[in-house]
Amino acid sequence: EKFFEYSDNVERKNLWNNCKVYKELILKKSKIIFCNSIYEKSLITKDFTTKGDIKVVYNGVDINYDEVPLYNFKERYNLDNYILCVGRICEVKNQLELSKICNEIGVDLVLIGTASEERYLKECLAYPTTHYLGFMNDYDLYNAYTFSSAHILASFSEVTSLSSLKAAAYGCNIVVTEEGASKEYFKDMAIYCDPYNHNSIKLAVEKSRVKRKNNKLKEYIRYNYNLKNMLEGIYEGYLKLMN
Repeated sequence: EKFFEYSDNVERKNLWNNCKVYKELILKKSKIIFCNSIYEKSLITKDFTTKGDIKVVYNGVDINYDEVPLYNFKERYNLDNYILCVGRICEVKNQLELSKICNEIGVDLVLIGTASEERYLKECLAYPTTHYLGFMNDYDLYNAYTFSSAHILASFSEVTSLSSLKAAAYGCNIVVTEEGASKEYFKDMAIYCDPYNHNSIKLAVEKSRVKRKNNKLKEYIRYNYNLKNMLEGIYEGYLKLMN
């Protein structure tokens, strides 16, 4: 709702509010509700009446390519020390502001993901330092993450970004939004930005480029937010429901 007010999108704000009655009905009829953060759980309990159990199960990512040889991503796409942003290309992910900032700094920005808003993508690509590589499979993403200076997702709305989790698990420096559950996941090991503030994002981008990569965040994410832990949490929830 905050984002809709910021973007002055009255139609989407009204639609969001009008859907609340249906969300309430679904949640009331649910015997168990899985949330991917304490933050998300708090939003549900604050805004809705629920009857079922609410269980927090943190998102997890699968790491597949540690033993697989890399190809030179920079060489293949004629890039230098680029910033990476993986995710759906749309207004809520805030890639346009990131494109402006990278152009100001003079650094290449690589966007990877499905473009759900073609007009928005064209606005991003109006900046000569922005490059769009479309959708990529996991192996190509592994190479993209590995060679990037940093992964940046300055979303207006984000509970938890799977692309940021995967970037961190592959050893990237990451910049993430202050919105949502980011701090619950990444603690003090990420660089945070205010998506509504140009200077905040710009400062975070600049910090990410000079910060030395280390394994602290990588190991933390792999240990705490792997796919096995996530699936076990869901399995335990269903077992409890059956008993």
